[in-house]
Amino acid sequence: MPSETKINRIIVPSVKHSGGDVLTDHLLEAYPKGTIKAPDSGVVIHAHTLYTKINKLLDLAKGEGVVTIIPVRHPKVVASLWAASGDELNPDFFQMWDSLERFMALDNAVMIPMDDDDYVARAKTALDKLGIDVRTPDFLPNGTKALMSLRAHKVKWSEVPEQERVQDLVDDMEGFFAEVYGYDPEDEPDKKEKEKKRKSRKAKAPADTWKHTCPVTKEEVNVKDGEICDQCGAEG
Repeated sequence: MPSETKINRIIVPSVKHSGGDVLTDHLLEAYPKGTIKAPDSGVVIHAHTLYTKINKLLDLAKGEGVVTIIPVRHPKVVASLWAASGDELNPDFFQMWDSLERFMALDNAVMIPMDDDDYVARAKTALDKLGIDVRTPDFLPNGTKALMSLRAHKVKWSEVPEQERVQDLVDDMEGFFAEVYGYDPEDEPDKKEKEKKRKSRKAKAPADTWKHTCPVTKEEVNVKDGEICDQCGAEG
């Protein structure tokens, strides 16, 4: 059941390239955006955890009726995206991760694994109970979609800049990642499980039903003949 507590503000602290823009601009698109300098101009305030912003952002995150939503992506993925963008990791990358841990310790913090294949569904599950409206993205630009599809098991350590320091960071946060993801994001998905999912997507609809790609859930569902889709109202 959604929480009866009124949400006055949503704080989204993030490390650059960890999915904060997708979270705020798409999943939380229902809410107006504010800024650290003008926090009352909107509900959602997203900022990178640079040392120049950390104290003000923490003060906002500790306010009454505030929820802190932290977009998480594996440091190996994030570091590779920094390098691809021409950004030096030292010192900002490591300072942002250090600062992020201060938000993770807050009682109102909710972590969303943005490099999980089902990150939208996981965000909805975690935030619905708080009464937060999470939207399924209607459209992601091709470049953004490609960046969001990058997974830790696809990135070789030899391709990661500052490899030793990033590896130390991952080792230090191993328990945290296990809790957030529920699995090791560096492990390649089991081939049998991937094949099972592929076949299930291609499965024929049962008799007396019609297969329908719902524009609301973005998934294929089977609807009985003569009935309508519960989500979008399409009729068979």
